[in-house]
Amino acid sequence: MSELAGQVHPVGLSHSTVLPDFDFETYSEAGNVWLPETKKWVSIAGKGKKKGLPVVGAAVYAMHPSTELLCMAYDLKDGGGRRLWVPGAPDPVDLFWHLANGGLLEAHNSMFEYLIWNNVATRDFGWAPLEINQLRCSAAKARAYSYPGALGKVSEIVGVELKDVAAGKRVINRYSVPRNPTKNDPRTRILPTDELKGVDLFNYCLQDIRAESSVSLSCPDLSPTELNVWILDQQINARGICIDVDAVTPINKIFRDALEFHNTRIQSITGGAVEGATKVTDMTNWLHSRGVHMDSLDEEAIDEMLLTEIPSDCRDVLMVRQAAAGAGAKKLNALTTRVCPDNRMYDAFNYYRAHTGRWSSEGLQLQNMKASGPNMCKAPCCGTYFPDGATVFCTACTIGDPLESPEEWSLESMENCIDVMSKVDFATADKYYGKHLLAIIGACIRGLIVAAPGKELICSDYTAIEAVVLAVISHCLWRIELFKTHGKIYEKTASDITGLPFAELIEHKVTTGSHHPHRKPFGKVPELASGYQGWIGAWMQFGAGEFMDEETIKKSILAWRAASPEIVELWGGQFRETHPGSWKFTREYFGLEGNAILAVLNPGNWYTYGFLSYGVLGDVLYCRLPSGRYLSYHEPRLDTVLDRRTKQESYQLSHMMNNTNPKKGKQGWIRVTTYGGMLTENATQAVARDLLAHGMLNLAEAGYDIVGHVHDEIIAEVPAGFGSVEEFETLMTTLPDWAQGWPIKADGGWRGHRYRKD
Repeated sequence: MSELAGQVHPVGLSHSTVLPDFDFETYSEAGNVWLPETKKWVSIAGKGKKKGLPVVGAAVYAMHPSTELLCMAYDLKDGGGRRLWVPGAPDPVDLFWHLANGGLLEAHNSMFEYLIWNNVATRDFGWAPLEINQLRCSAAKARAYSYPGALGKVSEIVGVELKDVAAGKRVINRYSVPRNPTKNDPRTRILPTDELKGVDLFNYCLQDIRAESSVSLSCPDLSPTELNVWILDQQINARGICIDVDAVTPINKIFRDALEFHNTRIQSITGGAVEGATKVTDMTNWLHSRGVHMDSLDEEAIDEMLLTEIPSDCRDVLMVRQAAAGAGAKKLNALTTRVCPDNRMYDAFNYYRAHTGRWSSEGLQLQNMKASGPNMCKAPCCGTYFPDGATVFCTACTIGDPLESPEEWSLESMENCIDVMSKVDFATADKYYGKHLLAIIGACIRGLIVAAPGKELICSDYTAIEAVVLAVISHCLWRIELFKTHGKIYEKTASDITGLPFAELIEHKVTTGSHHPHRKPFGKVPELASGYQGWIGAWMQFGAGEFMDEETIKKSILAWRAASPEIVELWGGQFRETHPGSWKFTREYFGLEGNAILAVLNPGNWYTYGFLSYGVLGDVLYCRLPSGRYLSYHEPRLDTVLDRRTKQESYQLSHMMNNTNPKKGKQGWIRVTTYGGMLTENATQAVARDLLAHGMLNLAEAGYDIVGHVHDEIIAEVPAGFGSVEEFETLMTTLPDWAQGWPIKADGGWRGHRYRKD
């Protein structure tokens, strides 16, 4: 018997509602380029790169003139079962009637279906537009329940209506993408109607909605508040963000020419042993032969190596590698492949991508944009900026005045660099910027996000929101009071560690315009590295090794913990020292770690510490946040291990999770261990995310059209003159009932044409 729309099934702490669902199968040449001379399709991103949808994204794919519908499967959950529609068949009137009467439709990654319906089905078949508010997404439900979003993966985990991923891939590769012709078969595409086995595509589409329905029923519905957050997320993705395409094209050309130039340098430096910046194995082997031993060539590994004394030729090679393979290169690719004909980039944000509920972004990836570039010197004669140390006199005009004193990277220098690179070639850009060229391009990418004609961007961010949340949920009173007043936590910590007067750190910023040199190593690094139980290794990852040795770091960590015992208590544990310095311990489960362990030991009971509660139902450990949202830790397990500090047996808590970060181990559905510091990080980031989401809902209701957001920052695009930065920040900090009285602030907001980091 088929499920009927509106039926409710209990899942976890809530329920899942049966909804009508649908799925498209399509064909498109988007992301591919046909080369007549070779009679082959290649990637629009370049030789050897991925082709098709993953390269251009769903919006460019849907808007491409070659994109067409091959079929649609749908099930109205009315007892009539699954139905298949193909082009040429009568319109699916029953589906249209359902939508016209306000009915809901679910899909897996529903933004794709939304874009295909509103760009292809409306164009080719005259269908009425589909409204975002009528859509629901089973992938969003899965991720909110801490499952993977990919249909094949989550189907396997929930163990129902398994989706044959391998067979599906074969079908898609045969009918949905262009093919390279062969001597015996000159076709550049195969239509499913050309052959009997084309029915496999239709069966695959029908199988998709069966799998999607099974996944949906295995995941709780989004709460009413969270549903509003998801709908806003979809509206933001459908609104898109405007890109300065006129600047992107010439800057990308300079970047490509610069890489070619530097790859030639790499070949020369290495005697031909390394052909270019992307040849990881060859580069690693060459570096090894020069006495520079590296297991990885990722950005962090290179940053760390560049802080050490290494041969100058190795340094040059690593700097080129960093620029060629770094985030800037990927972002420029996105800016050239994912921007639609209206100069906007759509579908850029992934709802609930992290276990904590945080978003990630596709393509341009706003989350890891460079905040600044090198120090720059201005030429008073023509206003051109040059990197500090590149030249003494202006080389951009015939006057050639001496340059002014160097200043930190700013909006003015960024705008000037974008303007210059929009008008010159690589040779001229190299003449102006020299070895800093690639770094300057990377720093300018942020400014390539702009307001559309007649509009402005308004942007602001929360002040140290994670530090504020950590102070509140740990009930660390001196920190809470600090955030209620001046909020200078980095300066306060730096003062405590170094003994330098707090007033001196503040005065340095006032008189010089830049932060005191002690602020980052002794203030920012300790705060970022220590809040989640970080030890020496965590400090080293944030660059502390550049300023102090391990013994000094250890002393600083212990001093930090002694100053904030409430945070140490929040981490929790399983043993308490009978009295300080005794090294004798009694077993006690306290703080987040202790309460989580108690919840696993005693399913059905809830254990609360401050604002947070833990409980187990079924085979899931839940953390209830102040907002009422739950974090889900699947298949929690306790293993007995020997505690190194107490020399007693203790519990090691682990759970299953979808790991998307290669730095945290194997990617995919894996078992990971956790502890008090990690539970604290999860809770802190989740609470900060809920505050961000609430601020976004406030702004949207007030008419601020949000186009982007980054952890603690919100970007809106508004008609020129609309609203104000002050109102924007007031709405951001109008708090939900559960956070009343918290010292949440937003300041430093701005409005303007180009996106920037103040």
